[in-house]
Amino acid sequence: MHPHPTEQAPPEPRPIRILTLLHVLLTSRRKIVLLILGIVIPLALLQLNMARDYSVDASFVPQSRRTPNGLAGVASQLGISSALQTDANASPAFYADLVRSRALLGPIAAESVLVTVDGQKRAMTIADIYRIREKTSEDTRESVIERLSREVSSNSVQKTGVVNLRVTSNNPEVALAISRRLLTLLNEFNLNVRQSQASAERRFSENRLGEVSAALRRSEAELGSFLSSNRSVDESPTLRFEQESLEREVSLQQELYRTLSAAYEQARLDEVRDTPVITILQAPEYPVRPNSRGLIPKTMLALFLSTLVGVLWGISVRNTLAESEDEQHEREQVARLWQDTLSDFRRPWLIFKQESAHQ
Repeated sequence: MHPHPTEQAPPEPRPIRILTLLHVLLTSRRKIVLLILGIVIPLALLQLNMARDYSVDASFVPQSRRTPNGLAGVASQLGISSALQTDANASPAFYADLVRSRALLGPIAAESVLVTVDGQKRAMTIADIYRIREKTSEDTRESVIERLSREVSSNSVQKTGVVNLRVTSNNPEVALAISRRLLTLLNEFNLNVRQSQASAERRFSENRLGEVSAALRRSEAELGSFLSSNRSVDESPTLRFEQESLEREVSLQQELYRTLSAAYEQARLDEVRDTPVITILQAPEYPVRPNSRGLIPKTMLALFLSTLVGVLWGISVRNTLAESEDEQHEREQVARLWQDTLSDFRRPWLIFKQESAHQ
């Protein structure tokens, strides 16, 4: 038998020293700087050349119908609580979603907006302003709606019931016109929905009122017939109990009749009411300044990422992390490279010249 050869354990990797890392970075400093500049400067120029956009803000509070005093409890027994209680669709979150829905953005996509062209006011469609052209008119309309859905944003504050609306566009006149038109369409949409609901509730209340009126007349007739047939009710507990039962039935039908009468009159008023259903807290105004480009934070982010890429690139192209053995020699090299780096800071224009000479 042959003895097994002695297996040698792989050498343990040495930890990367800070001194060695500094040596690598200082050696590749010029290439790293050029890489950073090659990334940050084009991004900054691209951001500066982008068209500025403008935002128009508005806020409103939706109004809701209130329950007439003393009627909600009785109405809930009749199955007509929706006619008397607060609208289910009057929540701020509903309105925040409604302003970005196709029900409102669709009509705007087909309308014209007055914009200034060559110093003159001209009526142009949103598709013409945004230069959207598709194969068919339906496709063009869909593209315009998609563009509007990106430019319109909204949010609601549950505690206060305030709905905030923002329209952003590269044309301030377009942003202002869309914001104003959205508020108008929002009011018209909700007014039509409210009138339709009131019409249905009026018909229901009217039919139910006839039924309760007939039941009230029957109850009153039964009570009158009982009283005329029984003169000595107080002397008989049975007759007294029957009288109280009939009187309770009459009282209940009278209360139902009063409730339905109030609901019927309220529905008739809501059916023809054309008052606004939203209260505007902040009206849209022409934007004085364009929105901030966010150039500084974007540049700082690009600077950080490009520096990180440059450092990793410098380490990868100069594989010297495991080459240096003499720490004292390495210290001397780092000190010399540091002096060269300070010289580069004093005369940064030489970096390009020196790097060109090395190519």
